[in-house]
Amino acid sequence: MKTNDGVIRTGVRFLRDCVKTGPGEAARRIREKREEAYIRSERTQGTLLTQEERKTQERAARAGGICFRAVFLLKDVPAEARETAEQSLKAQTWPAEDNGAEYSVFLEPDGWLHPGALYECAKAIRETGADLIYTDEDYYTETAGDRNNPYFKPDYGPDSLRNCNYPGPFLVCSSELLAEAGAADYAALDTDGQWDALIRLAKKAKRIIHIPKVLYYRQVPAEKTIPQPKLRRENEPLNGEPLVSILIPNKDHREDLKRCVDSIREKSSYRNYEILIIENNSTEEETFRYYEELGRDGRIRVISREGSFNYSAVNNLGAREAKGEQILLLNNDTEVISPDWIQEMLTYAQRQDVGAVGAKLYYPDGTIQHAGIGIGIKMLAGHYFRGFEGNSDGYFGRLRYAQDVSAVTAACMMIPRRVYEEMHGLDESFSVVFNDVDLCLRIRQAGYLIVWTPWAELVHYESKSRGPDEDTPEKKRFFVRETNRFLRKWYRVLEGGDPYYNVNLTRRKEDFSLR
Repeated sequence: MKTNDGVIRTGVRFLRDCVKTGPGEAARRIREKREEAYIRSERTQGTLLTQEERKTQERAARAGGICFRAVFLLKDVPAEARETAEQSLKAQTWPAEDNGAEYSVFLEPDGWLHPGALYECAKAIRETGADLIYTDEDYYTETAGDRNNPYFKPDYGPDSLRNCNYPGPFLVCSSELLAEAGAADYAALDTDGQWDALIRLAKKAKRIIHIPKVLYYRQVPAEKTIPQPKLRRENEPLNGEPLVSILIPNKDHREDLKRCVDSIREKSSYRNYEILIIENNSTEEETFRYYEELGRDGRIRVISREGSFNYSAVNNLGAREAKGEQILLLNNDTEVISPDWIQEMLTYAQRQDVGAVGAKLYYPDGTIQHAGIGIGIKMLAGHYFRGFEGNSDGYFGRLRYAQDVSAVTAACMMIPRRVYEEMHGLDESFSVVFNDVDLCLRIRQAGYLIVWTPWAELVHYESKSRGPDEDTPEKKRFFVRETNRFLRKWYRVLEGGDPYYNVNLTRRKEDFSLR
């Protein structure tokens, strides 16, 4: 297998620099170098095409083969606003024609299309066979085209779409798909009706393509703020009350463990659970006295594992001993906030298409610690919105709705037992870091979804049990070794980028700022 790509070269430099400066400083340097070339060559999203680009696109359009017809969505706007949309249609390099149209182009009567919008859609159809397309968008008050507040969207995710109408009003759909989904009246529906119809279209579509370019501009009055996408809370009703096995690795830190266990017992409204404490090399007498106390609760068991710390091996032992249909990995330095946290995760984990579910975790000061993991952020994998205020909406509402993501942290992760066993558990060669991300990527590779929900909330006193990953020479060696292994195993995924992020957003930080 060839591995002569940027990710592996980056990894080699990273490991070399770790010897001199430590993993944290080395990672910072690599991230900066990795993005400099992109930033220097970045093209702004201009209103007009160059003359050469226009000629190239018009030449492709003359070859024909794909016909579009423009359909305005039901919306009461002034006549002059409608003229703006019509002018943008006339300026397309790939024309929209009513006769024999195979694809409908839905847009607001006051929307404005980039002149290459239909060309880009036609290109996507030719290359992928897409029957449903949406793009990124921006906003304007008087003149469209200047980057104002662009909305760079994720690729399609069924849970994301159920909970957020993020594709927006500009949509390209095949006539065949509209008929099959019973959505021929799409343009005449109100906003909620269009959202419901879009969900039906997505379920029936053979290929959904998101074009990560600003090709559509929505008009906003100067005195108004940028509108946020509509949100709602949608999930499946609970199917019975299956046993949930909560696995908590532990070495001493009695007070942390007690806070965690007490919060489960006192705050959880879901009662059909068992707790397995996986003891690993504790030495303090008070820890073992506490284990004896816990043993009086019939729902709690303490099992022991000898040998050096290996997070993956510890949890795999717990999973073998567990009796539940659902495995819930939980750090001992967490504390439950929301009483229905188990039900919320279970509503997703019980589905056949879902392989893992993650929670919303806060630092003790109330800021965000985890809201899903983005692949390729901060070189390898970064937590979305780390450090944001706990009540923040996030980028276009992304902290407010359940959504599909590439990975979630094992500090609180629910996995159906059948999926855990299919994956053969956590990879024990990742003893300290990246074991949870590796597991999630394998789960996705097998065709399952990973869902993050903001409605299961816990505090995470991060790394109190083990300390930072880089604070001793031994931990540095573990970090370097496992980073190298992760780079080599997943370099293609890292190079390809995260489908639930966007190539126009920074990889340097976890805040969804622009590149």
